[in-house]
Amino acid sequence: MENRKIAVLLIEDSIDDAELIKRKLEKSTDTKFQVMLARKLEDGLEQAEKNQPDLIISDLGLPDSHGLDTVTKILLAVPYIPLVVLSGFDDEDIAIKAVQSGAQDYLVKGRLDNSQLERSIYYSIERVRLQHELEHNTQEISRLHGNLLKILENSTDAVVVVSEDGHIQFTNPAVENLFGHKQKELMKQPFQFPLNTGKTVEIEIKHAGEKTTIAEMSVVKISWEGEPASLVSMHDITERKRMENALRESEEKYRNIVEQSHEGIIITNLKGVITSCNLTFLNMIGFSQEEVVGKHFKDIPNLNINDLPRYTKMFTSLLSGKKNPSLEIPWKAKNGQIRIFELKSSIMKADGTIFGVQTIATDITERKQAQEALSDSEAKFAAAFQSSPEIIAIVNVKDGKYIDINDSYTRVTGHTREELVGHPVNEINMWVNPEDSQKMTRLIDEQGEIKNEEFSFRMKSGEIRQWLCSAEVINIGEEPCIISVATDITELKRVEETLLELSSRQEAILAAVPDIIMEVDVDKVYTWVNKAGLDFFGDDVIGKEAAYYFEGEQNTYDKVKPLFTGNEGVIYVESWQRRRDGEKRLLAWWCRVLKDKEGKVIGALSTARDITERKKAEESLRISEEKFSKAFLNSPEAIVISDIDDSTIIDANNTFLHLSGYTHEEVIGKKASDLDIWDIAEERAETVRILKEEGTVHNRECNFRVKSGQIRTWLFSAEIINIGNKPCMLSVNSDITDRKKTEEALRFSDIALRSIHEGVFATDNEFKITRWNKMCEQMFNIKASDAIGKAVGDVISMVEEYPGQKKKRLDLLREKGFNKEEHIYRTPKGDIWVDMHGQAAEENDKRTGWVMLVYDITERKKTEEALKQSEAKYRELINTSTDAIVSADQQMRVTIWNHGAEKMFGYTEKEMLGQPVLKIVPEMTRKSMAEGYSRFNKTGTSDIGNRILEDVGVRKDGTEVPVELSMSTRKAGDKYIATAIIRDITVRKEAEEKLRKIDEMKSEFLSNVSHELRTPLQSISGFTKLIMTGKVPDPAIQQEFLHIIDRETMHLGNLINSLLDISRLEAGRFQIYKKLVPVQDIFIDSIKMFHSLAREKNITLSVNIPAQLPDIEIDSERMRQVVINLLSNAIKFSDPGSSVSAKAAIRENKLLFQVADHGTGIRKEAMAHLFERFYRAEGETVRGGTGLGLYISKQIIEAHDGKIWAESKYGEGSTFSFTLPLNNKGGNKNGKEDSGNRRRSGNSKTGRLLTKAGRVSNN
Repeated sequence: MENRKIAVLLIEDSIDDAELIKRKLEKSTDTKFQVMLARKLEDGLEQAEKNQPDLIISDLGLPDSHGLDTVTKILLAVPYIPLVVLSGFDDEDIAIKAVQSGAQDYLVKGRLDNSQLERSIYYSIERVRLQHELEHNTQEISRLHGNLLKILENSTDAVVVVSEDGHIQFTNPAVENLFGHKQKELMKQPFQFPLNTGKTVEIEIKHAGEKTTIAEMSVVKISWEGEPASLVSMHDITERKRMENALRESEEKYRNIVEQSHEGIIITNLKGVITSCNLTFLNMIGFSQEEVVGKHFKDIPNLNINDLPRYTKMFTSLLSGKKNPSLEIPWKAKNGQIRIFELKSSIMKADGTIFGVQTIATDITERKQAQEALSDSEAKFAAAFQSSPEIIAIVNVKDGKYIDINDSYTRVTGHTREELVGHPVNEINMWVNPEDSQKMTRLIDEQGEIKNEEFSFRMKSGEIRQWLCSAEVINIGEEPCIISVATDITELKRVEETLLELSSRQEAILAAVPDIIMEVDVDKVYTWVNKAGLDFFGDDVIGKEAAYYFEGEQNTYDKVKPLFTGNEGVIYVESWQRRRDGEKRLLAWWCRVLKDKEGKVIGALSTARDITERKKAEESLRISEEKFSKAFLNSPEAIVISDIDDSTIIDANNTFLHLSGYTHEEVIGKKASDLDIWDIAEERAETVRILKEEGTVHNRECNFRVKSGQIRTWLFSAEIINIGNKPCMLSVNSDITDRKKTEEALRFSDIALRSIHEGVFATDNEFKITRWNKMCEQMFNIKASDAIGKAVGDVISMVEEYPGQKKKRLDLLREKGFNKEEHIYRTPKGDIWVDMHGQAAEENDKRTGWVMLVYDITERKKTEEALKQSEAKYRELINTSTDAIVSADQQMRVTIWNHGAEKMFGYTEKEMLGQPVLKIVPEMTRKSMAEGYSRFNKTGTSDIGNRILEDVGVRKDGTEVPVELSMSTRKAGDKYIATAIIRDITVRKEAEEKLRKIDEMKSEFLSNVSHELRTPLQSISGFTKLIMTGKVPDPAIQQEFLHIIDRETMHLGNLINSLLDISRLEAGRFQIYKKLVPVQDIFIDSIKMFHSLAREKNITLSVNIPAQLPDIEIDSERMRQVVINLLSNAIKFSDPGSSVSAKAAIRENKLLFQVADHGTGIRKEAMAHLFERFYRAEGETVRGGTGLGLYISKQIIEAHDGKIWAESKYGEGSTFSFTLPLNNKGGNKNGKEDSGNRRRSGNSKTGRLLTKAGRVSNN
């Protein structure tokens, strides 16, 4: 409630009482109260409804209402506003009845203080808030329970609730698919699988026949209808298991390939440990699998230790993603023979993650031996080096200087040996592109060599030449060098570019030619083919004999035989050939001989064209002409040939004669206008115009008049044909009069279809859309014109949850004839959730298509998702509450037990669910609680409903805990549920007890202060009167009396100063002013004040204050106050004849000051309270004092960043000590103030303020 505003409506007819309460609230330092006043109940209720205060405080006795009627009227008018009642009488019965009626607290006016009033307001508002929150949460739990059942109904996972005796109490619909039985068949049946909580197991469900379903099953313990039960969730994993088996088989195949490989294969993990290797590798090195597998590659037997860095570099480089060349290393086999292996490594991944390295080992011993044989010819290299036509140079790797060049290098570049040898390569400036130099260096670094790389170099004359370069690293006298061999390919590149240009043109021409072009050699084997030929015969045609593609017996070779004898002519051949897809095709070939430059026949060049379709067309045309007359006369469509200009009918088929009612003789040679066959003559003119402009008319609806005079609607199509070079109109007509009537009848059905509020679309048997209503257009944002005629999957696409789901869904629909599903569909307006009901459309017991009724359930799905999140938040809210939240059913069995309850009572949720709630109730109140629960079960109301009570709970370990609880009730079905919010008030009770003790200490303090003030005042007054009245004429006695008056005045001043200090501390205005001072002077001056007092009490006062104590920055007056207080207490509590000591020292860079006495000492139980306000140890009141000195001393020391404490043994004496930090600013030893650290007294703004809470702040 701190740091907030609280609006309070005070209904009080007494002006004095109202003003008193208002002042108390407005003086609050923690909360800003806004107090509204009303003198009558009627006025108060009007203000409450208008201003909606946070709390109402009302007197029970008002001018217009009295007693408990006041409570009833207020709660009826504004039941949601907390009410605290006031009364001038401390009547316990009235107080209980007021609280039972709904008031949050009952306060007595005469006993009201600020803290009690504020606490009552805070607790009342908080209790009402918690009650409302509890009611809301209870309703939310009920709603969530209902939603949970709905979720279970729609879950794809099978969910079963099994009782403790193993029988099924609940199933969701998904169980039917998993078990193959109806829900009602499974109820009350034994559950056939073991119930093991805490882990997921796989189960096999046997079905009729040989079908078996595999599922994952998990079990959690729950309370079901008040009884312990198990919630079993089962997920069908049959498909996943099938895929796992397929993966296992794939791995087995890979393993077989590895084992049968002729090369050694080693697999290592990312740490370099060999996890497997094949038999070939083991045979290569002669060791067993046990001697290799499981070891780091560094520990493989007989591996040369000098080769490890190279292999390690290859391994780490590979894992970092760099390209790796092969690595050659020698290996001593188990039989002692040295073999040389070439190692090639590659990374291994699974699901995109690197998990190991695969290395292929090839035995290259024989190859290396051959290479060594070649090294014998190195002696010849020097001679060949200079005379070689290749451009050769040797460069030192370290300094980049030429070591040697051959004659070809100087001849081509134009540089002399003196200009190059001993000079850095970069100094000569031969590289045209610096990037090429960097590339060459990088390739050599990565691969150790380069081969046949083309680079541009600048000759001495400035000419740019192209070189084909190869280079590798060699050692000359242990110095790494690069030997490069280059060939000047400048002229070759120019020729190549010319040839490439010509070749590109030729290839482009040949590739663009649609005809097949092929070359054969003298053996009739294909040696070259263009793209069209590859497309026809296949990519493997080169190298095959031409006869390979012949279909059937042919004399093609005989026809082209003259070519191979040198005939220069072109030979035409038609031949049946087999196309790459196996189809037989007829090709027309034009063949010509190919000869070399000596005139020798080397083959033939042939061009071919596929004439299969043309031949078929020619044959079809011949057959078509024969059939046309029959087809024309007997066509089911009405066909007419007429002159396009004057409409004279040239010919008409039988269907036309039948539909029109005319005979052949009645129409031939007649014009359309003579027969009056067009219902609207202008319509023929318009049709002819369109036909002439567009060349065709298609499906135009026209009305024609038949011989009987009846008007019929024909679907008219026409095109222009030439008969004897004369343009004529060939028209084809279908009588659609009856269809038009049917369409008119269907139009009403379409209007109705478009008007309904659900999406409806229809398809044919191939799932092509035939209907698409308005709601579908709105739902999917797809127009009917864009949907009709297309496959459903091309218009809206279901988002598959697993591969093959779409096909499975359609197969199920075809099999059952109906389907109901919820899926996400991808549409132009985004992904939406759709509830789709599919049903077969049938006519005459024959399926004609499908009708789909669709609902957009996107918002529902969003709501369900929000519900899930809400449920999770509610569960998190309950479990994160620090209060205990406990619900119990009518049998007093626990149904909700949150984390707060676990922490408060020590029982886990598992231990308490289904258990009696009486386990946490004390034995003495269990009977009354059981009786109250009995009444609750009958009426649904509770004696403690809508109230906050203080009670005691029992923990698991038997200890009791004070609690504050509020309870609400709700009805779930025909049963009542009670929910309590319980708060541990142990800390509050302890604080209240401590506050009570402080109040007692305050009362005692006031009594002591009054006594302490009266005693010196009486002495001063008494001795003053004696002197003033002349009753003490003796000067010596007067001097003694004046000494007493002075001492008592000083004592009174000290007491007043202590009271002022405590007042300043309470108000947060206690200040200290620090400056650099010689601390030993303060100690010595303060101690001097007590020598005479010690002598009077016969107490020995010993002092040990070193002279060389450093100057420190302190408030000297406040520090003197502390020393005086400690010494005063020590002498006060010491008996005559005892001793008191004061000493100072430097310890661990701190100043330590101690005062020790040998008095009565302090009891152990009092030690913890010595430095508290008003505290005075019991039994010590005879010594006097206010209980403020040590408290003030502690605040002063802590304000100096120091520490003060006491050590005592009862009966032996006490030692009080404090430490101060050394700051040594300026190192001043002479007692003068350091001007840079001076603090002004009085109203100085540079002091330090000691706040009420004991903290120090700089002002």
